[in-house]
Amino acid sequence: MDFDKGFQRKIEILKEITSNRKKLLIVLHDNPDPDAVASGFALGYIVKKIFGINFRIVYGGIIGRAENIEMVNELKIPLFKAGETHFHRYSNIAMVDTQPHTGNNSLPDDIVPDIVIDHHPLKGRQNYKLQIIDTTVGANSTILVEFLNFLKIKIPKNIATALAYGISSETQNLGREAYRRDINAYLTVYPESSLKKLSKIIFPKLRPDYYIFLNKALSKGFYHQNIVGSHLGEVPYPELIPEIADLLVRRKGITISFCTGIFKNSMFISIRTTNPRRKIFKLIKKIVGKIGTAGGHNMIGGGKILLEDSPYNNIIDLEYYINRRLLKYLDIKGKINWNPLIPVK
Repeated sequence: MDFDKGFQRKIEILKEITSNRKKLLIVLHDNPDPDAVASGFALGYIVKKIFGINFRIVYGGIIGRAENIEMVNELKIPLFKAGETHFHRYSNIAMVDTQPHTGNNSLPDDIVPDIVIDHHPLKGRQNYKLQIIDTTVGANSTILVEFLNFLKIKIPKNIATALAYGISSETQNLGREAYRRDINAYLTVYPESSLKKLSKIIFPKLRPDYYIFLNKALSKGFYHQNIVGSHLGEVPYPELIPEIADLLVRRKGITISFCTGIFKNSMFISIRTTNPRRKIFKLIKKIVGKIGTAGGHNMIGGGKILLEDSPYNNIIDLEYYINRRLLKYLDIKGKINWNPLIPVK
């Protein structure tokens, strides 16, 4: 009953925000993952279906991972580049799967959004007209499924497919930081999904240079005891970095993986663990320190360092800095001899 009352109040606030009939701008985090894309897609459907309000979903960076491109194309998700958006012209702004001042989105710092729906810890003490910060779910898409369930409206096949993939990809098929609510949400939308489209998204055609960078990641990989890492250097798209971190942590005997890469003027860092109590979001914030931004969850984390803010003049020194900080905050002392992931014959 309290759960329903809470959602009823949120719907009332959403109605108040959109009562001016102005288009809703929905801001995703930069280089958005399927969970963010699905969340924005679902929120847009809700305001259009319930209140008759048009929407525009925007993101910074690029969408480069094959699965994510396939998802957007197959499900006809209307996304626009942040660089083509005049933010100050919008009086109704929402953020999903991100928050202001986190360093991972393109919302100008002087704009306060009306709506924030996120499953990461609250950044600062800002209060928004509609604020749903729920760290007790593994996927942001779960919150949107619960919204749709409360409204008792039929979920279109493309929306259901997006939400199903958003939940499964964020939680690694409900095996990583997935809670009962995530499972229930997935079981709600999966039967309504297009299994044909879902299959195409999960198993897309891969661009030729993917194999070049996969070879590079493995050949440059190194490990020590239960830790494995790889520095990729320049990458064609930022999503490749967490993708490699996900792959490396699966090696037998490994409990922590990390990967870095350079895209445009920034170094991106991804860390993964198999330990659900490791609190990777805290670890990566310590590693990045004051020279960048970082965040995440217990088992996954991401960071970004602008090269112009780096205390080092070259990339290799910055990579060594990341290595040292990682070992320091994992409390690993003494000289470390990294072993090549693939021994050279």
